[in-house]
Amino acid sequence: MRGLKNAKKESGGGQKGFTLVELIVVVVILGVLAAYVASRLAGLDAGARRAVIESLYSSVKSSSVAVHGAAVAANKSSEHIATLRVEDKHVRIAYGYATADDLGILNAIDDSSIARDGGGNGDILAIYALDGGSLILRHKDARHPDSCFVKYSYSNDGMAPVIEMSVDDCR
Repeated sequence: MRGLKNAKKESGGGQKGFTLVELIVVVVILGVLAAYVASRLAGLDAGARRAVIESLYSSVKSSSVAVHGAAVAANKSSEHIATLRVEDKHVRIAYGYATADDLGILNAIDDSSIARDGGGNGDILAIYALDGGSLILRHKDARHPDSCFVKYSYSNDGMAPVIEMSVDDCR
């Protein structure tokens, strides 16, 4: 014990604090940690967008199957254009499949995250193809929305719709 007391007295013990080198080392370590955390958070955002698109893809597929099943059960699968009541919603169908518009597949899935006609606060932007046979649902916040989407295409010949998904670049 006596040795420690003497060592303090001999060193002068007057100044307290950190040296400039110690402060620089701490700042560098904090910067490295901040960069690591930021990169992890950016990855989480992309993963969340990917999960939203994957979930939307599943919703579109299951809604399409449900609408077709209801159309067959209601004996409306051969009608060119009809309206069908599915789970308290009126869905426009063509040859037993939901059409690619607001009254068709969008009404069937009824997802509040979809901004219809470019309005609203949803994460997903609905884009209608000019031919009327396709609907593209893109994530608004993706850096490359052309690579982060669900596409619903139906034909007027009674064939099942084609439902595609891309999550290649949902960053």
